[in-house]
Amino acid sequence: MRRDVDNSSTPSNIVVATPRQIQELLDTPLTQATWRRAIGYLDMVVVDEADRLVNKWTMHQRRVRFLEQKVDPAVVVLKAIEVQTTKAGRRDDWQLVAASATMSRRTHRNLKFSAGIDLTLIRAPGSDHWEAAEKPNLGQYGDGTTNWPAGLRHRCRVPNPFRFPKVMSVAAQTIAELPEKTRRVLVVLATTPEKGRAPKSVYGLNLVLGQLNFRLAEYGRYEVLTCNEAIDNAATLWAPEGAEQRLQPAGACQVVVASCEAIRGIHLDNIDAVVLVGDPMSVGDYQHCAGRTCRY
Repeated sequence: MRRDVDNSSTPSNIVVATPRQIQELLDTPLTQATWRRAIGYLDMVVVDEADRLVNKWTMHQRRVRFLEQKVDPAVVVLKAIEVQTTKAGRRDDWQLVAASATMSRRTHRNLKFSAGIDLTLIRAPGSDHWEAAEKPNLGQYGDGTTNWPAGLRHRCRVPNPFRFPKVMSVAAQTIAELPEKTRRVLVVLATTPEKGRAPKSVYGLNLVLGQLNFRLAEYGRYEVLTCNEAIDNAATLWAPEGAEQRLQPAGACQVVVASCEAIRGIHLDNIDAVVLVGDPMSVGDYQHCAGRTCRY
């Protein structure tokens, strides 16, 4: 958005692209000059899922990539914007906005040094650290709080044996035991490689969808659908009056099934609970899945 004009009357160009797409345009001789000139006159850059774009590697992977001189596309693009903005003589005239559910200090630092500008960290208050009373400087940001929302509650169930029919039975039972006022449940498939406990070949989307449909049928008040169907339904039923127009009828509960990768960054209204099937690859993945209930 342009800060020096009335954005309600003067249209602005908004470009949506992945960092790799922009990097390719900057590296291709045919488009290089045009795009270098264009990124030098940007007013705002918005980086969504910033943790995945500038801080997704483990310590070992970072060392290997450093030795191989590999740089993430998002870092390359931000540095290019800094260089071209400086050449255009308007270094302080652009804004960088980065969003992520897990904005760690390393992510914040990588963004700041890649773009060459200072960033103000704005985050929702988390729950108190369990040792904050004795050491108030604990936590991700040294303020005695964690990344987890204060109202988020967790429950762990481990089916024994961990086999597909047993896991689906426990998942359906967990959904059925939720409070009567529950209107929408998100089932996230945290699948693993073939040697893991929840391989993709077994815990496929269609297989899980069919199993939940079958096992929840006896309870009578559940509608099971995929994430894509839920998004299409929300777009069809969109109303200017707000999300209340898109609520399920009283007594009905919608169960949305999606993979861990597909749900990342997706907003679905009125998610009351998340049932995570499988093993998340990291704490960050778990937090992204669990955080579907805490969006505002």
